[in-house]
Amino acid sequence: MSTECTMVVDTSNLAYRFMFANGFKKTDGEPTGHILGFLNWYIKTYSDLHQFKDSGWVGNLVFALDRRPTRKLDLYPEYKANRKKRDTYNPVPDIERLLRYMGCTTIHCDGEEADDVMASYVACSDSTNIVVVSSDKDMYQLVERGRVRQQATVGGFVGYVSHDDLYDAYGLHRFQDVPLWKAVFGDSGDNIKPVVPRLRKKVVTPIINGSHGTIQSFYEHMFREDIPDDIRKKLTTDECRKKLEMNMEIIKLKTDVNHTVTRYKLLKGFLMAYLNKKECVVDGIETIWSV
Repeated sequence: MSTECTMVVDTSNLAYRFMFANGFKKTDGEPTGHILGFLNWYIKTYSDLHQFKDSGWVGNLVFALDRRPTRKLDLYPEYKANRKKRDTYNPVPDIERLLRYMGCTTIHCDGEEADDVMASYVACSDSTNIVVVSSDKDMYQLVERGRVRQQATVGGFVGYVSHDDLYDAYGLHRFQDVPLWKAVFGDSGDNIKPVVPRLRKKVVTPIINGSHGTIQSFYEHMFREDIPDDIRKKLTTDECRKKLEMNMEIIKLKTDVNHTVTRYKLLKGFLMAYLNKKECVVDGIETIWSV
């Protein structure tokens, strides 16, 4: 009987992480550190996943790709509107090109970001050992005890997200409560506003901890005797509830996205060219691209 581990990778998150971590450039100044970093990471990860293959242990790598989030933009046109256009080089097309050349498996869905595609893939996977590779805290909501772990880089170290990380970030006890917490308090990184400005987190977070991640349960807890009247009045208006429902629709990852799985064929000689000509990654990638 084989044991399977599936690693689902947030490709954009990984690409930018390697670009900023490695300062290698071509002679004309174009960054190439993301290519070197990604290839080194891929070879090590692939080797780790397959080192026990003879004993029936199987490892899979799946790369999730971002597409323009038209569904979320239709719901909320200001989604991520606060993000300035990146002045830096965009490493993602290079990494997507590598994935095609290296015979990798990718998943995507037009109109959806990688986050929701990953959530849908995890939800329909039969694997009982899934690792989500991303430093994005939105991925916390996918963590499931005994089945799904999140591998992230924290303080320069790669490790698995723990309940201590969850509590330090949000004061929560369950990973599944992250969407409700963000829906209430907003997410400045995605330009999602809080339902009520300047809410007291020390008062509202315990309500979320007891709400099992649902809006209905959140409002049922709102009428507890220990909830201050001013908080209750602010959060129980019709306008506040509508805003909370909209925020939740955007923040909670979809698990029913009709994603496309693409399995590319390995370009013959590509990895051998990389292993024999690493200097191409530093001085220019044309030699590798032309294999």
